Amino acid sequence: MVGGSYALVVAVHHSAWYQERLYRDLVTGPIAECEQAATSLSNVGGERRLIDALASPKPEVRAAAQKALDARWFSAEGVEAARALLAAENAMNEGHDEEALTKFDQVILLHPNYAEALNQRASLLWKMGRVRPAIQDCERALRLIPFHYGAWQGLGICHLQSGNEEAARKCLMIYQRLRPFDDDAEKWLRRCDELQRKERRSKPDRKSTRLNSSH
Repeated sequence: MVGGSYALVVAVHHSAWYQERLYRDLVTGPIAECEQAATSLSNVGGERRLIDALASPKPEVRAAAQKALDARWFSAEGVEAARALLAAENAMNEGHDEEALTKFDQVILLHPNYAEALNQRASLLWKMGRVRPAIQDCERALRLIPFHYGAWQGLGICHLQSGNEEAARKCLMIYQRLRPFDDDAEKWLRRCDELQRKERRSKPDRKSTRLNSSH
């Protein structure tokens, strides 16, 4: 009976009803309790509701939801993997790019489904000017977590750097839908528009070219 009761409690806590209750606590409850509600929602598999909370008009709610999501993705493969990822991230932040890349490679070799490690390695590869491998890492991360906003932003920026403004715009618009209050999305989308306008101006007018060639 004890085992059955525990299973029932687990089932209830992972139910859509319980997740909805925690979501309401997050978006409408006291500001001081936002972080606890977000953490609880993450612990019962409510990542999609945390994504919804990123569209809240309350900055405290958005911050709590992002913190819970980032922690969830960072710890997804266990404590040892998280420690190894942190070491790689620290090396990257200190400017030791080759050392960081080696550490990222080791983490991903042992944990090929570690979406956050792929996302972080993509950032490093982009920084190192290796755009194509960075795109591949972003795409791998998104196959694992389709709503990983960091990977969508990274993929959009990589496409922009590689000259594919249309693909960049699509990725950045998804990122903007996931994080509608993030000013970075608007900044990168404006950059897409600027490059596309510049490209259109640089192309010769086809009608004028045909008319000139007829004389």
